[in-house]
Amino acid sequence: MVNFKSFQGTLTSIEDFYVGENAENAGCYKFMTIENESGEVVNFVVSPTTYFVNQAVVRVGDQVAGYYDADVPVILIYPPQYQALVMVKLRPYPNDMICMKNANKK
Repeated sequence: MVNFKSFQGTLTSIEDFYVGENAENAGCYKFMTIENESGEVVNFVVSPTTYFVNQAVVRVGDQVAGYYDADVPVILIYPPQYQALVMVKLRPYPNDMICMKNANKK
């Protein structure tokens, strides 16, 4: 069972992450840096198996949340680096679709 933990904030950097010597997987893995309002920073390794909710396209400056398995061993470095399982692009008004659905019922 996965022990989901999350970290959310502003996406400050997206870079290619190379996992081997050959160019076979070039561009398939990304290294994303997120900084929260307190100035804490977390790096996420995003792979082809990372699930993006609603197939969201994320860009530097977007508000995002990254979910990872807290039971997976990680290297002890700063900032922390996790394998992203799920990425969510946060919207400024997350309940706007609910409001629209309720307005249509009247």
